[in-house]
Amino acid sequence: MSDSPRLPRFLTAGCPAGAPEERRRQVALVNATLLTSLACALLFGLLAWRRGDTFPAIVNLSFSGALFLLSVDHRLHGVLHRTVTAAVALGGVFFWVLTFHGSVLNSGFVWMVLYPIVSLFALGLRRGLVAAGIGLAGAGAIFALSHRIDAIPTYSLELVLRFVAVYLLVAALTYIMEATREHFHARLEQARAQQERQAAELEAHNAQKAALIAQLESNLREVRALRGLLPVCPNCRKIRDDDGYWSELGQYLRQAAGTELTHGVCPDCARELYAEFLPEKSPET
Repeated sequence: MSDSPRLPRFLTAGCPAGAPEERRRQVALVNATLLTSLACALLFGLLAWRRGDTFPAIVNLSFSGALFLLSVDHRLHGVLHRTVTAAVALGGVFFWVLTFHGSVLNSGFVWMVLYPIVSLFALGLRRGLVAAGIGLAGAGAIFALSHRIDAIPTYSLELVLRFVAVYLLVAALTYIMEATREHFHARLEQARAQQERQAAELEAHNAQKAALIAQLESNLREVRALRGLLPVCPNCRKIRDDDGYWSELGQYLRQAAGTELTHGVCPDCARELYAEFLPEKSPET
């Protein structure tokens, strides 16, 4: 749509037209995460290459290239489940590599704290919690091997315990936030479904009401047409009412309309009955 904001339309690329709001939110989250991670990895890779740190530069540039291919594939095919799973798995491997190498000042493991947030928001509660557990287990294995493999920076027990505490705290807070969001989203969906159902019922009720009104108007027209016909006996000139009883004209008018008859003689009858008492018309008239 031409009046849609540019940024949301860009972030929801790969989302089918008319998709539910929850699907649009997931697609926007995936696209934003991919683009942000790609930009950060590319920047860190270039900075590492400039410093002469070959291994971190290769890791960051390779990660940014993989994210770019994943983003292009998602925009072309729009398979959200595959893109999310691949992105979370790729992010976990990337964080493991940073922890394994140590990066700048042996602080690469700090990025691992972001993994529970990414996995829970992207994969949902159950699958995200499993991915966060796998990420912690991989980091724990690297910490355990740091005292045996010279290529891995040595991590002290105090540092590892602090990292695990922070990791679990971030995972717990993210889990609570996502569970709360899913709960309220489910309630909103139920309210929306109930509102749509009530709207459909109201529309059906209005249709029935309109049909009933049309039927009543038709019946009223028939009643008015029938009431316009007044059965009169051709012999005695009595009138039949709605209950089937025959009444004199005066009685019928008195009962139906509250009208009392008075006596009078019309000019024609007056000339016929009382011609001798009436003055004769002059020739001029």
